[in-house]
Amino acid sequence: MTIAFHISDDCNIRCSQCHWFSGVINKPKELIEYTDYINFINKFPHYKYKISGGEPTLYPQFTELVNNIPENISLSICTNGINLDVLKTIKRKVHLYVSLNRKIDNKFFNKIESLGHIVSYSTFIGIYKNISNELENIEKLKTLNIENKSCLCQPLIIRFASDGWAYNCETGIRTKDIKYRLPFSLWEGIPSCDQFKCIIKGECYSNFAKEKSYKLL
Repeated sequence: MTIAFHISDDCNIRCSQCHWFSGVINKPKELIEYTDYINFINKFPHYKYKISGGEPTLYPQFTELVNNIPENISLSICTNGINLDVLKTIKRKVHLYVSLNRKIDNKFFNKIESLGHIVSYSTFIGIYKNISNELENIEKLKTLNIENKSCLCQPLIIRFASDGWAYNCETGIRTKDIKYRLPFSLWEGIPSCDQFKCIIKGECYSNFAKEKSYKLL
């Protein structure tokens, strides 16, 4: 199972069709210290971990967080790859998941590859060949008649928002609404997918359910 930390609600670009800005984002009043994440990881070292956002490199203690996660922990980072100076400060091996939701030249790919990490690319606007297209996968999901069934993400991932609490879904990650909150946080409780109670609704097909309803800012 994977634990995802959404450490930042901010992003340094606005991509067309970006799911993150499809709804209200309520930011926490205080920054979660990187040591709180490290303490959690040390307490539950048997999980895989993912760092995401928003854009995670905007988290003020990004370098301290990543470089203090033990090398034996599986770690992936979801990023748009723009903050190369920050990504260059990573001293341990990670798996970079780089979003390409805008037109990019070959120099960008060369700079990402030069970081020396495992790299995967994805997009939701279909402008690159041979790269995972998430919108296409979502359209396939919609044909499976999964509404009103148990949440698909139960056995796969637990996601913590930037306030340190775990939530059922991305709506919870953005809004921090208590009705989407799971009964554990960075500081208390034992993370378990058994406590998920979500039922799939139309807007739950993916993070990109509203991809055609908003514009570039």
